[in-house]
Amino acid sequence: MLKISVLILSLCLIAYANSADELYKKASEFEKNGDMKNALFFYKQAAKVALDIKDLSEEPQIDKKQDHSMNFAHTDEPITDFFGLETFHTNYILPETYTKNIPDDGRKKFETKFQISVKKPLVRDILGLDETLYFGYTQRSWWQTSKDSSPFRENNYEPELFVNFPTDILTIPNLKNFQLGVLHNSNGKDGEQSRSWNRVYLMGNFVYDGFSIAPRLWWRIPEHDDDNPDIKDYAGNGDMSMFYKFNKHIFSLKLTNNLHLDKTNRGSAELGWIFPLFYAGFYGYIQYFNGYAENLADYDKHTNKIGIGFVFFK
Repeated sequence: MLKISVLILSLCLIAYANSADELYKKASEFEKNGDMKNALFFYKQAAKVALDIKDLSEEPQIDKKQDHSMNFAHTDEPITDFFGLETFHTNYILPETYTKNIPDDGRKKFETKFQISVKKPLVRDILGLDETLYFGYTQRSWWQTSKDSSPFRENNYEPELFVNFPTDILTIPNLKNFQLGVLHNSNGKDGEQSRSWNRVYLMGNFVYDGFSIAPRLWWRIPEHDDDNPDIKDYAGNGDMSMFYKFNKHIFSLKLTNNLHLDKTNRGSAELGWIFPLFYAGFYGYIQYFNGYAENLADYDKHTNKIGIGFVFFK
């Protein structure tokens, strides 16, 4: 691809050079014949083409800012080939998940779960702090594939805007970067089944060799019509994500808790293991969840679930 680009650039330069030479010769002919008006015109055209040749031959300076946003599960550069989109959180599909305890609402214990998560940088360095404004989108779906007609039981949608700041602003040991964002979370339903909430959050990313830890605190934005006023009692006031890379394996742990020091204490733990399979670049994924607020429909119900599947992008 690079050779083709160089070849095309060379052909353009040759064409421009020939054009400039012809314009110069034509200007000289007009000058010899005493037609200074046309001579001056063609001299200007030749000079303009010559300047264009200089511009074409200069190598463009590409601003390659490092992507400091939270991509804990990614050990390589984020994928950015599709309309400038990058991978955000882990993208995976768990064809088989099993839940030990389910409500008596007709659902099956076996279902499929998947997550799609991307982000896109919008603007950079507006404040002069080397910061980047991102738009992120994450969708998690629970699909009753073991049930007749295979309906989607629940979909959770999470669009968000966040600003990623590098560590130059704060001198905190092992702090790689931090984020300030606003997040909307809803299940897209209306009426009694509607679930949603909006949050402002602050998150830091601390890195210690192959281990990273990201504590996040959030504040819920008050709403006039609240579908789930007690969701913080189950989802908590923040979470903590931890990742550890060992060879080609990635182990993850995500914890939430409402920090109530009594019998109303609620929280969750999500364990993940990404491991290489037989084909290069192909990874398996095992996920175990125990606690509350796995999704919006069941935020106030205890869930004990395990699933196995694959990671789309690591």
